[in-house]
Amino acid sequence: MNKELLEAENDRGLAEAAYRTSLLPGAAEASAEVSDKQIADLKTRLLDLQQKRAQLLLTDTEESPEVKDATQQIATIEKQLADTRSSAKQIINTNLESNYRKALAREIRRAEGSPRR
Repeated sequence: MNKELLEAENDRGLAEAAYRTSLLPGAAEASAEVSDKQIADLKTRLLDLQQKRAQLLLTDTEESPEVKDATQQIATIEKQLADTRSSAKQIINTNLESNYRKALAREIRRAEGSPRR
């Protein structure tokens, strides 16, 4: 077996492992949380709004306009955060699947070009 085929098999194995790992429950989400600045920014904004709302509730009721506004902003940020996480997960999975398929195709090309075992 030639060196190029061994490298192609190794690359495919690594790409396949990364892709299959991303399909495990929570794996892609965890990766997205670590790598996505937008998610980090939304989480920071959400925490700030939750703290603001808690502070307002020390002196105001749930019915006060300021508390209602903060509550609405929190709901909006939570929706944006869920949407962003979902999108990031999909992008990660798509990229890893694409890398795996490219590595598999390269391995097949190398195997077809090498002498039979």
